[in-house]
Amino acid sequence: MGFSYWSVRKDTYFDGHERDDVKAYRNNVFLPQWKEHSARFVEFAEDGKWEKPQLPDGILPLVLITHDEST
Repeated sequence: MGFSYWSVRKDTYFDGHERDDVKAYRNNVFLPQWKEHSARFVEFAEDGKWEKPQLPDGILPLVLITHDEST
């Protein structure tokens, strides 16, 4: 059936989120764009209600959709 046995190893995992190139991208590209777009985000409350931002004609609101790998 394709099964194989191996012992469980507990290792430290490094994903590289503190590498110099990753930090430079985050600080110089991602965060400035996030700040620019955040004014257009729809805000959701705990009770399920939501509020659209006041935007000029022709500018659409943005709905932030996230993915949480822990669920």
